[in-house]
Amino acid sequence: MSPAARGRSTPPDEEPELATAEFTSCAGSNCTSRSTVSEPSDAPKTSNSAVQSGRSATSAVNCRATAALASWRDTPSNAAVVLSKDGHCIAAFQLAERLRSGAREAIAELRAAGLGLEILSGDNGTRVGEVASELGLSFSAGARPSDKVAQIKALQQAGHRVLMVGDGLNDAPALAQADVGVAMGTGTDVAMEAGAVTLMRGDPRGVPEAILLARSTMRVIRQNLFWAFIYNVIGIPVAAGVLYPAFGIRLTPTMAAAAMAISSVTVVSNSLRLRRLGGRAVAHSERTAHV
Repeated sequence: MSPAARGRSTPPDEEPELATAEFTSCAGSNCTSRSTVSEPSDAPKTSNSAVQSGRSATSAVNCRATAALASWRDTPSNAAVVLSKDGHCIAAFQLAERLRSGAREAIAELRAAGLGLEILSGDNGTRVGEVASELGLSFSAGARPSDKVAQIKALQQAGHRVLMVGDGLNDAPALAQADVGVAMGTGTDVAMEAGAVTLMRGDPRGVPEAILLARSTMRVIRQNLFWAFIYNVIGIPVAAGVLYPAFGIRLTPTMAAAAMAISSVTVVSNSLRLRRLGGRAVAHSERTAHV
């Protein structure tokens, strides 16, 4: 049963049947089939002119476009979607890409962090190129899921550690292949399952925040391990009485307990400095909510 048929109040015994044959699927690209459905001919139909003209769509809508609609056909940087009824166009929509809020700030912060950046997309080369030009990035367009995985593998074999950010179904294999896969919380479930990290917000600025938080966490861990090691290297010999013969210094049980408490307080206090980074993320979230 077709989705259009499900939207109408049709008795179960009169539901139209959808017959599909010659189905062909190309991973990460498109699918084609020959379909027939026993439903009223007045049901509106939608189509994408790029699919009709650039691919073998055997059941394409016979849309007699006006001169104005003809100028709305797919261009390198826009996509046209047509709604028809009885073979006549009743509406047309032109879709264009636009940057997400905070994209430029995110790119600037990632550059400041010393990361090499590139757009890896399966979309039209001209459309991706326009976005890349706005952000000042290099790009690879028309990439299928297998192409994205291959490029990530090539970077890894060259000795690079790769972080992949994505939110779509076609990004899932690349997210799994990357050293660190970051999925956007507003994306598909498959992408979030494949990624090692999932951002709860769809704000691109969450990516540099996550990197900053991860780097700061590792730095604090190293600092805690260093001071704990130095503390024990000095404290254990003193507790064993190494300084007593020469200086008469020895560590009583009370002093040892106090020293251990001070050590724990030092480690915890140093770790609590990470809360400042959490406050920064909350501030960004609040600013986004008020825009």
